[in-house]
Amino acid sequence: SFIKGSNGVKLHLVTAGSGPLILFLHGFPEFWYSWRNQLKHFAKSHTVAAIDMRGYGTSDKPEHKSEYQMQILVQDVKHVIENLGFSKCILVAHDWGALIGWRVVCTYPSLIEKYVSLSIPHPLVKQANLSWSTACKFWYMAFFQLPLVPEWFLSAFDYNIIRRMGAATKNIRPSPRDIEAYAAAAAQPGALTAMLNYYRNLLTGSYVPRAADSVPKGCKLKVPCLVLSGADDTVCSPELHTGADRFIESVQVHILPNCSHWVQTDQPEEVNRLISAFVKSN
Repeated sequence: SFIKGSNGVKLHLVTAGSGPLILFLHGFPEFWYSWRNQLKHFAKSHTVAAIDMRGYGTSDKPEHKSEYQMQILVQDVKHVIENLGFSKCILVAHDWGALIGWRVVCTYPSLIEKYVSLSIPHPLVKQANLSWSTACKFWYMAFFQLPLVPEWFLSAFDYNIIRRMGAATKNIRPSPRDIEAYAAAAAQPGALTAMLNYYRNLLTGSYVPRAADSVPKGCKLKVPCLVLSGADDTVCSPELHTGADRFIESVQVHILPNCSHWVQTDQPEEVNRLISAFVKSN
């Protein structure tokens, strides 16, 4: 089914279950399917919903780069929650979805009962821990600023890079069907440019919340947060999560051993267990 985001954009949506809402946001270069193991698990006790973010999968793909600025992506999430008929939700997000999720929590804390971020630290925590060696791991973000070349690179040899990223887990290897699903989603007309436009808006400055946004009047973020990250994440190193309690009043950080960046597909049972315990906790 489809649901309206901001500016009338149609977002593809997969839902199941009943009860309080858990909303899942995927990252790059994924789509709703990356949450398949969580949707099945949590639909037993909750309404679960996973969207294709704007530009991904079968969601609308606005042509202009400006349509992928952070404030618009945040509004998409707000619209989805409200258009599903809920006043708040538990938000679970990975990679780009998690970066957007942090801004949603900072901007609309009353909408988020609890927040689970996979792989991505609070932006101010990341800033505090960033070193030259960890910053160099984000080299690809500069490459993605180039016109056309990244699209060619990602689509070359039948979307080989997308396929390799989909198979880059350390424990549970995705099936050929799973890998094909990611390649097919990236091959949707206009999808690669839309996905890259998230990165091409990084220089607008709208992606990093100011201290005043995240810690109003010197207070810590009050929404309870759970952060799950792979010990073998080659992009967001575990040290980037150090000191999260400086900015968040109630936060749990778990570094999963022998786990890659693709946390929810690499160790789905452990991720489900940790999220379940967090959801049930007071």
